[in-house]
Amino acid sequence: MEPTRHLSDKLESWVSRIPGLKTYQEREHRRETDKKVREQLSAKIRAVCQKLQSLERRLAGQGNLDPLPELDRICSRLQQLADTVLYAGYGYGGIFDLDKIRQEQLERMCEFDLYLFDDVEAMEQEAGGLGESGPQDEKWRQAISELDTRCDILQERLDRRREFMTRPE
Repeated sequence: MEPTRHLSDKLESWVSRIPGLKTYQEREHRRETDKKVREQLSAKIRAVCQKLQSLERRLAGQGNLDPLPELDRICSRLQQLADTVLYAGYGYGGIFDLDKIRQEQLERMCEFDLYLFDDVEAMEQEAGGLGESGPQDEKWRQAISELDTRCDILQERLDRRREFMTRPE
């Protein structure tokens, strides 16, 4: 498959996730596109956190306080990740200052962002599944563990993306 077609497929998948999004290839819209990507990704992370906070309130109302510290810890991590994405002063904007962006840079950046969206969408599903079982259930413990692991993965991806974006040519 030719590289431009491969990138085109990725961009099409990516653009379908964010209404009104231009592509990184449209030079005059790169900053706007980057901002929308960060806003959408941050909003999705915050939505996962809100699901967990709703679950915390329900459990507290039932007098089931044991799982609350763990849920609160994961919510704190998610809020920190959402802020990191939304207010990133590094990487996300730096590449757009360049006069010319190479095709492979665009492709790599698109891949990073697609993986970030995939990770957050998986987190949304796992957070939603927590309401289906209780804290004493093995499914619950597994879902909490998976959410924690996904936070680690998301942080690692953000770190790698930042390194890629700030690496000198």
